Amino acid sequence: MTRHEVPLSVTHSDETILRRSKDAAPLFKALADENRLMLVLLLAERSRTVRELSDATGLSQTLVSHHLKPLRELNLVEVTPKGRSNVYSVCCAPFSDPLKTLAGIATAQDRIDQLSEATLLTRESPPQWGR
Repeated sequence: MTRHEVPLSVTHSDETILRRSKDAAPLFKALADENRLMLVLLLAERSRTVRELSDATGLSQTLVSHHLKPLRELNLVEVTPKGRSNVYSVCCAPFSDPLKTLAGIATAQDRIDQLSEATLLTRESPPQWGR
């Protein structure tokens, strides 16, 4: 059986998982882009305009708008007109809170890697006994 084939004996729980994974795949695909993820993380902190996002990321306003489009289409971000600008925000706390946690895990992994490297260097040094 290939990885894309559905097993013959599918339980109700399996069907739910298969449906959820199919529904969630486009969301994860959109967030797999580093620029889009960066924009969503910035919006998880607070609502911002395209210009504020551009200033924070160094991306052009056109590129920021380009990356916001699929996030809007998937209802991950919301747009509120304010004067001559649009203010973008994350759709909801149930989405932004886990996203912040996942971003924290990625940051924590960097720290773990740095600590592991430091520990290896320390262990490779000859012991300094009796000095």
